[in-house]
Amino acid sequence: DGILVLFLPLTVFWAIFDQGGSTWVHQANEMDGTLGSMEIIPDQMQFINPLLILILVPIFDRIIYPCLAKWNILVKPLQRMTLGLYICAVAFGVSGILELTIQNNPVGSIHMLWQIPQTFIVTVAEILISITALEFAYHQAPSSMKSIIQAFWLLTVAGGTSLLFYRNSFMTLKTELITSSSSQAWRLSVPSSSPSWPGGLCQGKPRLRTQKRMRMECRPRWTGSRWEN
Repeated sequence: DGILVLFLPLTVFWAIFDQGGSTWVHQANEMDGTLGSMEIIPDQMQFINPLLILILVPIFDRIIYPCLAKWNILVKPLQRMTLGLYICAVAFGVSGILELTIQNNPVGSIHMLWQIPQTFIVTVAEILISITALEFAYHQAPSSMKSIIQAFWLLTVAGGTSLLFYRNSFMTLKTELITSSSSQAWRLSVPSSSPSWPGGLCQGKPRLRTQKRMRMECRPRWTGSRWEN
């Protein structure tokens, strides 16, 4: 029972971690993917995480953990998992700073490789939490329940993915409702004597790609005699 209780907070961790395949992809969509003669697709930035896993796991196992153990630091699995949760929070703080930078600059002016720091930090958190928790649960479980413990571990991953799915569905519905109400309010605010919307004012590539920002930057204003951006 204690091991199953230990798994409960990990559901939230997986919900946060899985945003690397959703929220961070959308973030990369507003960044520059040019790398020499190649073009990085936003989805391809996800390969950095498994690559870092292959590199960092041996380093942690052979170098970092033994060195810290000399000072009795991060010896217990629960200590590693707790630190991993804090590091995960730091990763999304870094992601938030990057998102603010993207919003305050033209689309494509920030390179996708600036996502590497947040990916590196969340990968460290994954090593401290995921590998440690699975190893700890496997060793603590009785021989007759090891398979069941593995099944519950996978259930936490599924639970985190489900939380992220419902969260994204709610945010999508909220965005659609806001967009619909804003569009209706704008149509009602246009004077009946004003000419049609001058499409020329919004031609070309918008500065920002998201619907909300595009409405703010591309919507012309009727001054009574003519349209202005």
